[in-house]
Amino acid sequence: MNTSIAQVLIFQSEIYLSTNDYKKAKDNLDKASRISEEFDIPMMEARIFLAYGQLYSNQNKVDNALENLEEALDIFMDINNKLRASDVLIMMGFMYLKKNKLRKAIKSYKRAKKIIDKMDGAYMKNIAGLEKAIEEHEQD
Repeated sequence: MNTSIAQVLIFQSEIYLSTNDYKKAKDNLDKASRISEEFDIPMMEARIFLAYGQLYSNQNKVDNALENLEEALDIFMDINNKLRASDVLIMMGFMYLKKNKLRKAIKSYKRAKKIIDKMDGAYMKNIAGLEKAIEEHEQD
């Protein structure tokens, strides 16, 4: 039950972020964070860190944003969620640009691209396998 409440709070905070209601977004994230401490659900923790990163990014609190995005990235990589990890790396690149740290921004973008390229390759292999299975099935 509590994990469901935390999920709802995270969703609500994302809505508040989209409407620039940063106080309500932060209040919901703080509540979700307190709830998530009771459980060991890495995906929830990563989403909270990511949302904090977005909150601080929107407020131009770049160092706070990067700190939370790095936490989110570590968790997404640990749980092998490459898609979310690449999204976080892109956001981090943008934060580094705001700090005028071009080399770090480029490194972040290149790392995201490498993950995306690997995912695309795996995706294309899956598509090719499906196409082959369809062809074989149609021949039967």
